[in-house]
Amino acid sequence: MIFHRLHQIIILLIYLSLSATSYGYTFEHKIENYGLTFAAHTVDQDHRTSLILNSGKGISFPAEGFIMNFDIKLRQELYTYGYILRVISHNDQNLDLVSYLYDSKISIISGSSHEKSQMVYLADSMLIKKDQWMPIQIQFFPNSAKIKINGKNIYLSHSFRDFNDVQIIFGASNLGRFFSGDVAPMSIRNLSLQSLQGKTFYYWKLDRSSKTTNNFVYDSISDLPAYVKNGKWEIDKHYHWQRVTSFEIDYKNPQLAFDEIKGNFFVASDKKLYTYNVNNKTLDTLSFKGAPFLGVSSQMLFHPLKKTLLSYNIYHNKLNWFNPTTSSWSVNQKITVDDNQHHNRFFDKDHDKLYLYGGYGRHQYSGALYEYNLKDNFKWSQMNLDTLISPRYLSALGKYSDNKLLVLGGYGSHSGKQEDFPQNFYDLYLLNLNTGTCKKLWEMNHTDEHFVMGNSAIVDTLTNSIYALTYRNDCYNTAIYLSQFLIKTNRPIRQIVSDSILYKFRDIYSYCDLFYHPNDTSLYAVILEPSKNESSLCRIYKLAFPPLIPTKTSNIENKSDKWGYLTGITIFILILLMLHWRKKRQQVKKLPETKTLNNLSLAEKLEHIPLEITTQKINRKEVKSTIFLVGGFQVFDSLGQDITGDFTPTLKHLFLFLLLNSIKNEKGVTSQRLDETFWFDMSKTSAANNRSVNIRKLRLLASKIGDITIVHKNGYWFLELGTNVTCDYYHISALLEDLKNRKQENLSIDKEKLELLLTWSSPGSLLPNINIEWLDEYKSDYYVNITDTLLEIATLDSIKDDPRLLFRIVDVILAIDCIDEDAIRLKCTLLYKMGHKGLSKQCYDKFCSDYERILNTPPEFSYEEFVR
Repeated sequence: MIFHRLHQIIILLIYLSLSATSYGYTFEHKIENYGLTFAAHTVDQDHRTSLILNSGKGISFPAEGFIMNFDIKLRQELYTYGYILRVISHNDQNLDLVSYLYDSKISIISGSSHEKSQMVYLADSMLIKKDQWMPIQIQFFPNSAKIKINGKNIYLSHSFRDFNDVQIIFGASNLGRFFSGDVAPMSIRNLSLQSLQGKTFYYWKLDRSSKTTNNFVYDSISDLPAYVKNGKWEIDKHYHWQRVTSFEIDYKNPQLAFDEIKGNFFVASDKKLYTYNVNNKTLDTLSFKGAPFLGVSSQMLFHPLKKTLLSYNIYHNKLNWFNPTTSSWSVNQKITVDDNQHHNRFFDKDHDKLYLYGGYGRHQYSGALYEYNLKDNFKWSQMNLDTLISPRYLSALGKYSDNKLLVLGGYGSHSGKQEDFPQNFYDLYLLNLNTGTCKKLWEMNHTDEHFVMGNSAIVDTLTNSIYALTYRNDCYNTAIYLSQFLIKTNRPIRQIVSDSILYKFRDIYSYCDLFYHPNDTSLYAVILEPSKNESSLCRIYKLAFPPLIPTKTSNIENKSDKWGYLTGITIFILILLMLHWRKKRQQVKKLPETKTLNNLSLAEKLEHIPLEITTQKINRKEVKSTIFLVGGFQVFDSLGQDITGDFTPTLKHLFLFLLLNSIKNEKGVTSQRLDETFWFDMSKTSAANNRSVNIRKLRLLASKIGDITIVHKNGYWFLELGTNVTCDYYHISALLEDLKNRKQENLSIDKEKLELLLTWSSPGSLLPNINIEWLDEYKSDYYVNITDTLLEIATLDSIKDDPRLLFRIVDVILAIDCIDEDAIRLKCTLLYKMGHKGLSKQCYDKFCSDYERILNTPPEFSYEEFVR
């Protein structure tokens, strides 16, 4: 009894002391780019966006009326017609706002089931513009409404009999006769509901850092929920790279340059110039005479003073200029350069000087700094920095201040010779261009995965930061991340501030660079990779600046309030008492060991797969003590309640990290690895404190799910699942292991287990909406494991003559990757052979559409090749 009471008191005190811990993002710059973005006609009806206030339940307002305020930004798409908003009273009367950006028009419609609708509209190209925020206010009075759009007033009567039951829906609606799938391409933010006197009842900022849980966002005053379906957050553009375009280059080693004033990216082959404008999203191609200097990595830049391109080569004092009038280069012959590959370059427009640093060629790393003065001497001058900074390439360079540059990281050797112990460098140097000297600012102790830098760095002196593209250089299939490093610091660390971009690293033949475009305050990552037939693929990605930095969990030692200190001391004392009491109890009676899913044999694991759960039940959420990872993260407690929203970002990532490491190869994780993953920028003591706090909070949350324990044994942390807990990833892993074992042993495939595998894996990919670096390995393994196993099974004689099973196999693979060529080929062929030639062609056409939408290029094979 005493033990139970102590346990309750400690839980209560922990909850009270930690409830003030906040989660969100730290913004070093003021960020205006936030709001909820609505998917419209570019996607099918099932994937369009809704924002439903109070989860569709009616809201009661004063009889005299109320005011609604929000900001809206309309975007240009092929189809711009759609609903902005529907306000519905007693499921009968309505007032709608409908946008049609093509005509710069917003219509306001008032109606009911028993009378003819009224409609007024505002059509004004000066007020209603694309990609600009404009305020909208609607004042509801007993018999009329006043709508103010960007300062313009419109009046309209309505038939609302009162305001006791008001439903408010933005975008798509599935409410009875008010159903509509027409959604305006828009973003909204700063949504508030007020009294006519100006008192705010509810306020949703819609900035994603406000209180959000899963598909719900809560107002900041009364915690009124608003349900978000298929929403995208504007602020995510500060973390998620957006693919801008991709296009093929008819040369294996193209040259790259950027005009930051007009927003033009220039990519030159040996005979053509490709120009992509990020403002109007157009690609132009121009044939020219002559050629730029050619070779791997870029040797071309845009000269902002002469407003044209120049190509350079340290072995030629004469620069190679492009003449846009005659479409020709000043050097007529093609000259290929194989030295100083992947060097860093900087053009000082204030002094009209070009600087190059480092590079690689002929098994030698360079440590030289080259200068070319375009005003005076018209030749290269060289300064050797070998004794100050180790020769290298694959480093990043950025401007720090007038006549000072920063060089970050790279790969090379202390002597410059490739055979002399080459290694990755994790250091930062300050180069003084006036004196030709450099100073080491710091060197980072790095024991994790190897990484190198994209060619250019962006220096932000406001936040004492340098940003660079980073990627692993010890593997072919890798990923690019935007990383932030502090310039002046005694404890240098790498902070990843973006999601990943897939990158195929082929050493000198792959190239990536980072640019800042001041007009739209965005970063652009440009990737050049070898493609087929001696050509290259250029991919351009965009990230809003400044990038988001996740806020770390508060450190208990840093809490200054007296309550925090007193509570901490009280908890410490009570824990000692509880441990003493528990020890005495264990001396009297030793508890029996609990059977968990983690220590079952494969046969026992298969027996514990719940056969009664069907795909229909999974979709209807009729489950208890269940963890879903496939198709999206979702958790149900022992009562069948959805508690996904109770997981803060840190707790969710920590829970997944422990769960996946405990299931895959049944291997846990050390305290050191936890600290390096989640609290790498803290001291050892602070990281340990944060780990302890979060594991305690996670234990409380996990206990709601069912028989889940977090244990520390033999130096490893494990998350152990009791036999009453269901986890789709766990069951899928067991089924895959069984199917692969049977195939290796030439045993017949158990179709019942195959059906179970297809049912559990049908929702799609693993954790598709969570993008963190350490998770990529699990996602990739899951994709490869599922697709390879199912495609191999599809070739078996016992399976390939069963069209129903084959279709299920194909549908599972396509749910994970809609442009998997093997799966779509199999599906089209199956339909064709069964006589459904029209459906087969439709399936291929949809594949082509998805392929071009995702990769921005059509597939290289025809329908006839598919079904041949």
